[in-house]
Amino acid sequence: MSAALIVAEPETTTRGYLERHLADDGFEVLGASATAEALALAEQVRPDLVLVTELELCLRLREGEPGRSWNRDVPVILLGGEEADVVDRVRALERGADDYLVRPFSYEELLARIRAVLRRATPRAGDLLVAGEIEIDRPTR
Repeated sequence: MSAALIVAEPETTTRGYLERHLADDGFEVLGASATAEALALAEQVRPDLVLVTELELCLRLREGEPGRSWNRDVPVILLGGEEADVVDRVRALERGADDYLVRPFSYEELLARIRAVLRRATPRAGDLLVAGEIEIDRPTR
């Protein structure tokens, strides 16, 4: 089963590049050019991971919004601008980002970080017991 990713990237060329390559690497990819579109997709699709370019979107995914429901624990990787410094990266991580990558970045590094975050976020086989509608996550009980 492939992981579903939302790529919230306002820049059309970069979004297209990421959508194409991530799909080639086996992910189900949905692109969003604006915050509202990304939030609507997060509610409809229930993604396994979201790539964002704005800290505001990360915060809104974590805090939730009235009238919307999605998994607030969905992993988020922030793709920051090349002007980002250590303070920007630390603030993003403290405010809910699971990882932070500064532009320009290598696609291979992004792919490795996506896989690492998904590994940490996905229960290991045997840790999740399912019986009908009941699910038991052994580590968290």
